[in-house]
Amino acid sequence: MDRLAELRQLSSRRERLAVSACDFQVEAFPMLLPHRTKMGMAFVLMLIESALTLAVPFLLKVAIDEHIAQGDTSGLNRIAALAPALILGVPLFDMLFVMYIRHQRGMPVMLGSPDHFALRLRRWRLTTRQTVGLSYGVTAILGSAALLMIGLSGPGAVAVLAAVVAAGVGTGWWLRRIDVGL
Repeated sequence: MDRLAELRQLSSRRERLAVSACDFQVEAFPMLLPHRTKMGMAFVLMLIESALTLAVPFLLKVAIDEHIAQGDTSGLNRIAALAPALILGVPLFDMLFVMYIRHQRGMPVMLGSPDHFALRLRRWRLTTRQTVGLSYGVTAILGSAALLMIGLSGPGAVAVLAAVVAAGVGTGWWLRRIDVGL
């Protein structure tokens, strides 16, 4: 039996496509064959996480080269204050959104409730995988916006921040309309 026939017997079409591009030495790692899709996804996520980890040294480089060395403390303040807020935009949005909803209901903000955006997206009939994927996508967009803000001048950075805030307010307004059964 040839190698292609063996691959057809061991997995679905989608999993075969993951291996067929580089034919991942089936003989060397036979125990990975049934899990190659998950392993491929883990590898891609590892690369994304590595790229995001490199964002902090990049921000320090920009702060030192373009602001500290030039004596431009206003630019340094912009980087120091706004870029991390955008990078942490998803958890900050969730915290502020839940606090606002609980305040509107007259509930203590420290009391638990199903008001979190992820639970509202699940209630809106997104699967767990879709909800997590959407959260990752939004986080990547906010990280890109933070990096864009660093490269722009003052008015451009303010415009990016205003667009992000407007999108957050609009998203909050839309999410508030999803009934969570309270």
